Amino acid sequence: MNALHHLSTLRASLGRIQGMNNKSSISVITQLLALVVGLTLGMVLKAQEPCIEDLPLDPQTAPEVCDGITWCDCVSSGIPNPVGGESAFILQSHIYPVNEPIPGEISIDVDAGTVDRSKIEVGTVIGDFYLKEEIGEVLPFLLGFKITVTEIDEDTEIIHFEIRLVEANPVSEEVLTYDPFDENHSEGLLHVGQLETFGDNGGFIMNIQISPERTGEFLALDDGDINAPNFTTRPFLVIFGEADLSQDEVEYAPNGIYSLPAAGGPMSVETQIRQLTNLEIVKDFEDEIEIDPTLGILSFKRGDVDFNGKLEITDPINNLAYQFLGTFTPPCEDACDFDDNGKVEITDAIANLSHQFLGTAPPAPPGKDSCGEDPTDDTLTCDTSCNA
Repeated sequence: MNALHHLSTLRASLGRIQGMNNKSSISVITQLLALVVGLTLGMVLKAQEPCIEDLPLDPQTAPEVCDGITWCDCVSSGIPNPVGGESAFILQSHIYPVNEPIPGEISIDVDAGTVDRSKIEVGTVIGDFYLKEEIGEVLPFLLGFKITVTEIDEDTEIIHFEIRLVEANPVSEEVLTYDPFDENHSEGLLHVGQLETFGDNGGFIMNIQISPERTGEFLALDDGDINAPNFTTRPFLVIFGEADLSQDEVEYAPNGIYSLPAAGGPMSVETQIRQLTNLEIVKDFEDEIEIDPTLGILSFKRGDVDFNGKLEITDPINNLAYQFLGTFTPPCEDACDFDDNGKVEITDAIANLSHQFLGTAPPAPPGKDSCGEDPTDDTLTCDTSCNA
């Protein structure tokens, strides 16, 4: 089904929304948005388990694809504008079909990229979680949650966080029929979780659980709204990014904590979800995302031809082998260009040797001692980036 057909279906359905109650209205819009949002993401290359593509217009009818499936919730992941070496965020679209429980546990394993832990402390907001639906009212149905760090374990370095409601509106409370911020709803607390990071380009694992504060209290949402919702919802999880819910269309921006691998290439986001009412029911989704290395700004040490982090005799030797023998391929041509004239030539190898053994002029910026970007615009390329 193409995008024009989806939009036509959406317009045709708006007329019947006005006569519905609020919960039914939300469901219809959610079903329709689910048809078109997946097309606009344009980020996911493959999925281990197929997510729901076509949702029925009837808000209380289960998707046809769910027939015979014990539990039909699904997740798809992507990265808007995946640029090598740039700050980024993971955007997940979740679908929770009518009358089916939401996940009680979610595990997200990202196999590449770097989390800058120096930017994380107690109180840091590391992401957003939200549901925003137009329902034919002046205001949309809106629930906005923040993912906030609550503790950093000094021994394990595991980062603990909570997902708490921070934004709603009168329409939301009217539809829910209760105040999700009150004490009976854990003052907006919905999830808790842990974040484990794995150093330079090692990725991260994020685990999310329904808050354990269930005894004698409800969560931010009533049990009926999470155990067996009477309409399908499509919330979004924004990891290491911010969602601006004030606009008609939600706008996103990275928060600068997570960056993509500079060399580009494929990376994987694997998500495992466990059913809230039966944690033994598990589903896995794996999305592969292609990172474009050509758009990233890569750093290098001038003269460090073999990228081992220091200037030594092997660098001019490898430079000559690259130019005249074809027996060496440099990770970064800019590192070979000792004088930064935009070309790799024999004089670069000679200047490199002369600097090391005769004390002549050092390499052009960014120099030999620290990683940096090429200050001049030329045709030389890098396939990787240095880190110190």
